[in-house]
Amino acid sequence: MQKGEFLEAHALYSSLISMVSTDDSEKKEVVDLGTLPKDLIKQDAPSDLIKQLVDLYNSGDLSGAIERAKELASQYPKAFDIWNIMGAAAAQLEQFDQAVIAFQNALEIRPDDAKVYNNMGSAYKIQEKFEEAANCYKRALELKPDYAEAHSNLG
Repeated sequence: MQKGEFLEAHALYSSLISMVSTDDSEKKEVVDLGTLPKDLIKQDAPSDLIKQLVDLYNSGDLSGAIERAKELASQYPKAFDIWNIMGAAAAQLEQFDQAVIAFQNALEIRPDDAKVYNNMGSAYKIQEKFEEAANCYKRALELKPDYAEAHSNLG
């Protein structure tokens, strides 16, 4: 931040905060993101950039999708689709810790997305973190009671 690299600072702070704690009071002690200029924190990435990212993912270039998502996340740290695609690609590559962090970032932006909770639950399940997985599936079902895949995963 002192160098004026606000977007990079925000991306690093966001990643650090998601790894440190889920308790809001502890997050505030790490860094106050309110010090970043609000006009530099872009909400959504342009649709053509998201399409490029989706194309990388759909073509099977999962490593490329992750790297591109990381680049875009530094410019658009509040873009839900970037974090969600990054999480999905990381999970496909069995980089489950990275997938969970990306899904957590996506949920900070859109905390009512049942599919992301389901996907994060699957990443936890593969890591044999069954309590965390069950909690994610349950939250997905709270948000979308008829979500068949989450019911199946919880079972």
